[in-house]
Amino acid sequence: MDSPKTLTDQHPLPKLIIFDLDYTLWPFWIDTHPTPPLSLVPSTTPPTLHDAIATPYPLFPATLPLLTHLSAAAGIKLAVASRTHTPALALQALDLYGLRQFFDFTEIYPGSKLKHMRRLREKSGVEFRDMLFFDDEPRNRDVCGLGVWFVIVGDEGVDCGLIDEGVRRWRRDRGFEGAGEGEEVV
Repeated sequence: MDSPKTLTDQHPLPKLIIFDLDYTLWPFWIDTHPTPPLSLVPSTTPPTLHDAIATPYPLFPATLPLLTHLSAAAGIKLAVASRTHTPALALQALDLYGLRQFFDFTEIYPGSKLKHMRRLREKSGVEFRDMLFFDDEPRNRDVCGLGVWFVIVGDEGVDCGLIDEGVRRWRRDRGFEGAGEGEEVV
C-alpha cells in the first residue's frame, strides 16, 4: 500500500490525527459483535481476531499499513477516541491486532466525543485547530464546534485517499492552500 501523498508533499500537516475504532479501523462494534475472550488468528492478512465462538473479526485492509505510514511521519501524533462501553475489550483488540503501539494517546470510554477531544488537548498540548478526526458516525461532527476538523468515514474504513482528502481540506480551512469550505469531509 502506498503512503498518503500529503505526508511527503512538503505542506503543513495536522499535529494530531485521531481515529474512532468501530467502523473506522475495523468493521464491527467492539461492544456488541464479538463474544470475549478474543484471540489473534496467526498469519492472517489483514490481521484477524476470533472471539469465543470462533467468529472472525478482521481489520479493514488499509488500517495496518496506513497507521504504519502515519506513525513514521515526522511531527504527527496519533490518537484513538472511542465511546465504546467496553474499553478493556477495545484495548485488548488494539493490543492483539498490534495497533496500540502506533497511538500516542487513547481516550476510550462512553460519552460525548467533545470530552474525548478536550482530554486529548490536555494530554497532547495540541490545539483543536491542529487536530484531524476520522469517525464513521455523523453525530460526532459536533467536535467541529471546538475547532477540530471532522472527516466522515465510509463503509470501507479509513484509507490513504481519505487521509489525503482530509489533510487537504484541513489545509484549505487553515489557509495553507486556498480557501476552505465547511469543517467536514462527507
